[in-house]
Amino acid sequence: MELVLVKVIKKSKAIEKVKVNKKLDNKIITMDLETILIDNIHVPYLLSWFDGNTSNSYIINPSDPVTIELEILRMINRAITDICIRKYNNYKIYFHNFSKFDGYFLVKYLAKIGICDPIIHKGKIISLNFSYNNYNIVFKDSYLLLPSSLRKLGKSFNVNSLKGIFPYGLSDINYIGDVPDIKYFSKINIDEYNKYKDSFNNNIWNFRKEAKKYCELDCKSLFEILSKFNSLIFNRFKLNINKYPTLPSLSFAIFTFARSFRKSKRKSIFK
Repeated sequence: MELVLVKVIKKSKAIEKVKVNKKLDNKIITMDLETILIDNIHVPYLLSWFDGNTSNSYIINPSDPVTIELEILRMINRAITDICIRKYNNYKIYFHNFSKFDGYFLVKYLAKIGICDPIIHKGKIISLNFSYNNYNIVFKDSYLLLPSSLRKLGKSFNVNSLKGIFPYGLSDINYIGDVPDIKYFSKINIDEYNKYKDSFNNNIWNFRKEAKKYCELDCKSLFEILSKFNSLIFNRFKLNINKYPTLPSLSFAIFTFARSFRKSKRKSIFK
């Protein structure tokens, strides 16, 4: 038998010109979901979101294993009902770490509320188009655009609302008393803990109250970071980050923009 070698030639597409934007798209909402460990299982108990002006939070008591699933569904449904209105139609809802952690909690319940159309790549939820009450929103992961911790990003972008600290190791959301022991906090040193403890001036520490403050602060911090990043990219390249789900896709758009700009500049020289 004669062996015939066939060379396959792949056709490559020309790089399409990037359409620059005339207007800054600031249709951004930031959201965060907090969980506690119950029998070594992460259970959502608090959801917060921020639109640049107003913070909104929804909290439940996940202590009853019989009604917990229904309570979580009701919590998320309340938040979605408040967001899926004309004012926020076609807004982008950013979580920091949506693709790995928060997204998998949310999709389970969002699928029971409205229509979900996720884009998944290598096991990661890149984005999620969601429709409810004839309104559309898109859930996205800010970590895919800015791959660093929220605390580091806050310092880099010099935002006013820096990420706080919270005792993640404490699982009793009904706890009211002294500031929890340092063993319940993660990745903080004794100086940071003492500073946090002293800020209460021996006042009562309330889990629900502090969890809400912590979650809302995260949302405000992320909103400030994204707003500054969005303005930076738009002012330099006339591109809106809302159109690009990942840093590579945004980088490629910037590269294409710069390439087109150089070409147009060379043409103007020889005219």
